[in-house]
Order: sequence, then structure tokens, then C-alpha cells
Amino acid sequence: MKRPAYDKEALRENKGGMQVGQPSADPQQTQETTRTQITPDDISDDGPIAPASANGTPSRQQIEQDVVAVNPSVDSMESRG
Repeated sequence: MKRPAYDKEALRENKGGMQVGQPSADPQQTQETTRTQITPDDISDDGPIAPASANGTPSRQQIEQDVVAVNPSVDSMESRG
């Protein structure tokens, strides 16, 4: 369970009538930004991949194209060391 964010300066000086141990007014300021892995939708200029079939499942060719776009070949990585 995550602990609430506390305004340390207000705790030291007890400014603004805050009770000691009271969470700060804006806990969003202390939260970290979450980053996720890149996906084909992130690098595609046309937006999300259009499904190839009526049931919404992408074709094998679409999946292979997405994998190559997100994960370059090993040969291209060799020159990087």
C-alpha cells in the first residue's frame, strides 16, 4: 500500500494551520511518471493497426510487420557494439 505524500516544509513549520502528519494539498506533485514499453501504435503514423479480419484479429503478416518495426533485426544491432 502506498503512503500518502506529506509536505515536509509544512510539517517543519506547521504553516497554514496544517496538522502535523496531514497529507499535502496536492499529492500529484510527488508522484512519479510511469513509462511503458514502446508499442507499434506509438511509432505508426497511421494510428492503431487496422484489423485484417471481421473478428478484429490481425493477420500474420501484420503481426510480423509490427514485430520488425518495434524490434529491429540482430544484424542492424551488431554495428552498435
